[in-house]
Amino acid sequence: VADGFQQSTAEAVLLESQHQLVAGSVVPAEAGEPKAGKPAAAEPHLQVQRVIGFNGDSRGTCAWQADSGLLLYAANQCLIVEQLATREQRCLVQHTTGISCLAVTPDGSLIASASPPPPESSSEPSVTTAQICLWHVATATCLHVMHHHSCGVQALSFSHDGVWLLSAGKDPEQNVVIWDVETGAALTSGTTSQPVIDLAWRPHTPLPAFVTLSKSEVLAWELESSHLAQRCLRLPPPLLEAPLTALGPHLDGTLFLGDANGNIWRL
Repeated sequence: VADGFQQSTAEAVLLESQHQLVAGSVVPAEAGEPKAGKPAAAEPHLQVQRVIGFNGDSRGTCAWQADSGLLLYAANQCLIVEQLATREQRCLVQHTTGISCLAVTPDGSLIASASPPPPESSSEPSVTTAQICLWHVATATCLHVMHHHSCGVQALSFSHDGVWLLSAGKDPEQNVVIWDVETGAALTSGTTSQPVIDLAWRPHTPLPAFVTLSKSEVLAWELESSHLAQRCLRLPPPLLEAPLTALGPHLDGTLFLGDANGNIWRL
């Protein structure tokens, strides 16, 4: 979707209003001056029926829950939760800038979404960090709003049990943060030698463990009593011929890596 169309769509949905929109809710329209010679009519209302648009300039702004049939995607500042069987939409609004990435728990009950800090010229000069919102799907409510990353959020991932949320700062940040999903508090953080491109939790490990991917580096992490232990995985020479771009762990513990040449490697 062209940037101009995407922007105009989001503006049409938000109505430049401070109201939090949820599809199906009644939202007051901007009141205009009554026409001369006619009595002032009752304040008109608009009802959000459908949002059209998609943030296609960032990775990780779309997710599909096969078990529930929910399609989740970002349309500028709106998080859209759509039931594919009925095409019913819910529009969740909390972010003040365009959503850069999102994640959903394995059971589909929670969604995390992130957006960069507003520009310095914005009306919110006090907000200087990225915004991570944690949503309860069934009630369409925002449970927590978390702040840490100064440049934005590159990627999000929930642990397999839904207890932890992992976030990676956007370039030039070189850090990852583990969040407690229940409280919304940052548990611990770690630094990397390169900006993180992608990340994922590893299944079936004694301790909570995850992997981060950078252009020429793969790091394995373990959470040990609120402390992150890190080790660098040795990559064979062919994997260093092109920048790494994507990461996918298999349930058996195998790691699949993608590179800029279109190759998929098994590590």
